Amino acid sequence: MTEPAPDSSSDENERVRALVIIAQANNQFSRSAISAIVEVFKEKIFTIARYFAFKFHLDEDDLFQSGCEGLFHAIGRFNLKMETPFWGFSRFHVETFVRKEIRREVKYHYYNKGAVTDAEIEEIENVFRSEPIFRIVEQLIYNSNKILSPLQQELIYERFYQERKIGEIASERTCSRNNIQKSLAAGLRNIRTEVLKNINNN
Repeated sequence: MTEPAPDSSSDENERVRALVIIAQANNQFSRSAISAIVEVFKEKIFTIARYFAFKFHLDEDDLFQSGCEGLFHAIGRFNLKMETPFWGFSRFHVETFVRKEIRREVKYHYYNKGAVTDAEIEEIENVFRSEPIFRIVEQLIYNSNKILSPLQQELIYERFYQERKIGEIASERTCSRNNIQKSLAAGLRNIRTEVLKNINNN
């Protein structure tokens, strides 16, 4: 079973961005907007839940609920000034919440039921081996608008989340590879500074 690939159409993204605006307004229409967003991405979240449920022999409904929590979190954190597709941004949060549930479930089964094999525990530990640094980077991403410019946020998303090549990004934006590399480097230096600061504070 292969991990699902990101997918988002421009029409869907525009509709969702409009729903996010309503959801973030925190008014009488916000709850309906959030429900509509969940409905749009329900199948994508189920796909992620099924993938991890199959991989770690867990209940896909529990993972789906955790994925929805991640989507709720993403709705509140989404920066509408960015051109980043909402699903591209929220997928990270969905998977983060799913992985947290996996960790909780595996610990429960391992310590209370003995239903998880040593090999599965080793695989889980490999997934979460860098969790302390992951938590720091995760928090930085949540607050990226404080340390990165909108352009840097978009470039980091395109380069490291979509795994696109620098030449492809430069061609699409009709600018030089050198300018893209400079913007990326500046953004990554800011993240590195904040990561080291957080590590020292912890």
